[in-house]
Amino acid sequence: MEELRVFEDGMVPVYETSTGEKVVYGTELHKVLGVKSNYRDWVKNRLKDVDSVEKEDYETAKILAPSGQSKLEHIIKLDIAKEMAMLERNERGKQVRRYFIQVERRYKVASETVAMQMGRLLEALEMQSQRIDELENRIGCGTVYSRNPFASMDLLGRKQKLDGLVDDVARLYKLDKAKVLHYLYQTVEENLKVSIDGVKSFYRMETDHDGMSTFEAVIRSDRLYAEAVRLCEETVERKGIFG
Repeated sequence: MEELRVFEDGMVPVYETSTGEKVVYGTELHKVLGVKSNYRDWVKNRLKDVDSVEKEDYETAKILAPSGQSKLEHIIKLDIAKEMAMLERNERGKQVRRYFIQVERRYKVASETVAMQMGRLLEALEMQSQRIDELENRIGCGTVYSRNPFASMDLLGRKQKLDGLVDDVARLYKLDKAKVLHYLYQTVEENLKVSIDGVKSFYRMETDHDGMSTFEAVIRSDRLYAEAVRLCEETVERKGIFG
């Protein structure tokens, strides 16, 4: 069973998988709903009632209890858990369902906010990027990196700064770090009209470092690094202002 991260520690704990899926534990949902029937019978009936499909809507797992015995557990997607709560047809079921809806809304707003802010940053930097491109073409440069891949020697400082900013964005918006990096690379490429893979290939040839990562290529490039830092800092600043 993959490791889950706590996403919302409220009425019913909501967890996030490595792919960003929001899920709950069946036993915790059963307990909060105050169901009188035993867990095995209840979860079997409710999963059938909502027409759920194993490995698509939920997964079954065996977890080792403190007593040393294994117990049956179900990892259920949030939308399925919401339907299961509704089927209780009592006040507690309504409360849990409303709670799940609020969690879904908060997650949706956070995701849309990040995408919208990245879009605004792209628009704000578009004209500046075009001016820089024109200037580089005039002087015969026309590239985003120095011919010397070691022109900026403080690579460790750059790595620590950008890595810390990415961590801040992921934490503030409750997003997986890999997703933040994906959005960041995509926005930097669109903003500068370059291919980061192309820059990475160049540095690999210059340094004979075939295992160079995309992140390392970004911190070696003055312009890519500057844009990445600017995007992250403004995203963090906007979160501080607007909450």
